[in-house]
Amino acid sequence: MSSNVLMTTVPVFAGVDFNIWADILLSWLQATGLSSVLSSDRPSDAEVSTVSPLSAEDTAAQAEAITTALKKQADWDEKNDKAIGSIKLRLSPPIRQKVLSLTSAKEIWTTLKKTYGKPGVSAVYTDFKRATSIIIPNDANPSAAVKLIRMHFDRVSAAGIPTDDSSNTSITKVANFLIVMFIISKLPPRYEYLINQYTQCSISQIDAQNLDELQSEIVNIWESCQGAFKGKAHANRLSAIKRKDGNPSFQQQQQQRPSGSSSGANGASGSNGDNKGKGKGKGKGKAHFRRGGRAGRMNRPRDRASTSRSWGYVSHDAHSHRRRHARCS
Repeated sequence: MSSNVLMTTVPVFAGVDFNIWADILLSWLQATGLSSVLSSDRPSDAEVSTVSPLSAEDTAAQAEAITTALKKQADWDEKNDKAIGSIKLRLSPPIRQKVLSLTSAKEIWTTLKKTYGKPGVSAVYTDFKRATSIIIPNDANPSAAVKLIRMHFDRVSAAGIPTDDSSNTSITKVANFLIVMFIISKLPPRYEYLINQYTQCSISQIDAQNLDELQSEIVNIWESCQGAFKGKAHANRLSAIKRKDGNPSFQQQQQQRPSGSSSGANGASGSNGDNKGKGKGKGKGKAHFRRGGRAGRMNRPRDRASTSRSWGYVSHDAHSHRRRHARCS
């Protein structure tokens, strides 16, 4: 792996949060095959026999042993130099100055652990303040927030373990009861049922509560609420789907109808189909039909009686005119 990956993966250690920094750097050294030098010394030289003269077989065996030892030392030296360079590159200048005279990665690692491995009161205060300032979100997965709360409280508890105490008794240990109470006190209103459930338990039950199970219950409630919300949103999206070609017009709907229903509709409409475009409402269509009826009756040819009456009237006028003309003459 290149040094660029080291620079972007491992932060610079400035004296705070050594355990977090050490875990990241150790992971890097393991990935590059350099972590073995943190817990091992340089291989010793090969043993040389003082018996002289040596037989041919002993001479060959001794030469092979020397070659093997030199190879192991060369491999260790190479890994040691790379590990020292990786560690020093991620140390701030003041801390790098403290380990400048050390010649092995094991010595540097041990010195850093003894000096910064056990946090003081300021580090404990920082972890405690970070744990108490975390807010469990109402609209996001609560798993990350719960994990952070637990991590900071674990670091507070681990800080109080003395280095010379084999019993591992921490004077800063945070009781499990307080951690459970703190987590449920940070829950949003949607977890009210879970809060009521835990507040009805006894103190001993809360103190024996498994934190992994509590975290799983919180996440399950959030996932169930999200599932209901997604289902509702999906239904809304289905009801709002638009047609690919837009909403069809009236003519398109008529064209898409089956032939039977279309002919029935045309037969029922009758003369309305002939008066297409004359009016939109039913009343206007009927009025237009009545007007068309009157016009039809007025334009029809007269029957024979009316025609004869008309000719008779004209003929009577002609005879009267002749009679008046005869009298005058």
